[in-house]
Amino acid sequence: MYKLFFAGLAMWASMANVFAQSPWTKEKGKGYAQVGYNTILPTNIFFSNNTEQKYTNRLVYDNNIQAFGEYGITDKLTVIAAVNAKYVATGDIADIPNDILAEQRPPALVLPAGQKFGLGNSYISAKYRLYNKGWVVSAQGDVMLPSAKPDTVTALATGFDAWGFAPSMSVGNAGDKWYAFANAGVNFRTGAFSHEWAATAEYGYKIKGAYLIANLHARYSLNNQPSPDFLHTGLNVNQQNYLAFGLKAFIPFTENWGINLSAFGAALGNNVQAAPSFGASVFYKW
Repeated sequence: MYKLFFAGLAMWASMANVFAQSPWTKEKGKGYAQVGYNTILPTNIFFSNNTEQKYTNRLVYDNNIQAFGEYGITDKLTVIAAVNAKYVATGDIADIPNDILAEQRPPALVLPAGQKFGLGNSYISAKYRLYNKGWVVSAQGDVMLPSAKPDTVTALATGFDAWGFAPSMSVGNAGDKWYAFANAGVNFRTGAFSHEWAATAEYGYKIKGAYLIANLHARYSLNNQPSPDFLHTGLNVNQQNYLAFGLKAFIPFTENWGINLSAFGAALGNNVQAAPSFGASVFYKW
């Protein structure tokens, strides 16, 4: 039977600037900075094989604080950086249904509860505008830095312990009260971690100075490296797939200051939490 779940997503778009994956670059000397918080509600239920479920022994907590900025080096070239700090934890032993299949059950070994605070997968990138005649086309390259190493006792991890390189292309258009864009690329990771394909489509409409935004995001693992024992926590493992949808709001209070709000969920996924994700941030632009 087809089942619909919400999935909390530690994904590129959930915390970043509304326009981070768009084709539009900053004007020379112009910039944007924000600090935000994103949380996935505690759960021990994870997506498996798109619409099925699997479980961890303990409730899993996943929280992220991000500082993000972009700056126009020239009218065509923008540099971008993001620093992520994550707090993850495992809590009480959770109830597991008795009538589930063996592959849906958590490992027999129950690891100790714990908590970990450390750097997530921060990144630096550059975006270059290739075309700007009605439609805008840009190329972008992200270099993702390794996170702190996983805790060997609790199996908690604040990110992938690997380098990543993610080239992508974006195309978009905009009017007086709307914008739309699509972005697609591949994230190559070092070590034994899965490479992945990712794509985003977004539409925003301006109402009384604020943008209300619909976002669709997909991620698909390009290799099938196993995740031993699901790493007991389900965090930052291989073979993470999802088709996600989200609503965002870009709300300026003054010419320079404002807030972003976001909520994300998904109908399909693998190895991602089946719980909603919510985010809020404060931005400054100049």
